[in-house]
Amino acid sequence: MKYAMCEPKHEQPLTALEKVDAPGATISILSRIDYRIEDIGRLLEEGRKAYRRLQPDAGPEEVNDAVPDVQSAIYEIMHANGDRIPFPFPSGVPIAGVTWFLEVDEALGKDMHSSPEEPFGIGCNTEDGELIYQHRDIYHLTAEALESASEPGLRLGE
Repeated sequence: MKYAMCEPKHEQPLTALEKVDAPGATISILSRIDYRIEDIGRLLEEGRKAYRRLQPDAGPEEVNDAVPDVQSAIYEIMHANGDRIPFPFPSGVPIAGVTWFLEVDEALGKDMHSSPEEPFGIGCNTEDGELIYQHRDIYHLTAEALESASEPGLRLGE
């Protein structure tokens, strides 16, 4: 993968946007956090709870019909959380994460129904973007959680 070897252009971490080369620069923040989902049924139930928070008069059949799968459960969890990812993520155990801060020439468009083909495909130290800082997280898990996190598990769609 071409991005794996990218290094920040600055030797010291940036502490203020004024230190970015261009005044009024656009910064893209790309984050990845990997979670181990041990119980997909629990994830579905969390999605159904989120649906009930927004539709308190919904009966059990409506709730089950509205949240039949992982995709709809994630949608409802996000929707009930103001379209933001809740932390910690319901029924997930965080394993590791990485965040990149890139200086880019232009921001994403503001049309909610239009996205670039590869929104995370901007490179670092290329014409598309320049990595200015990166941060890596390793979450402290119990030995049992670490062992199960490294084992292949069920795919969410299965």
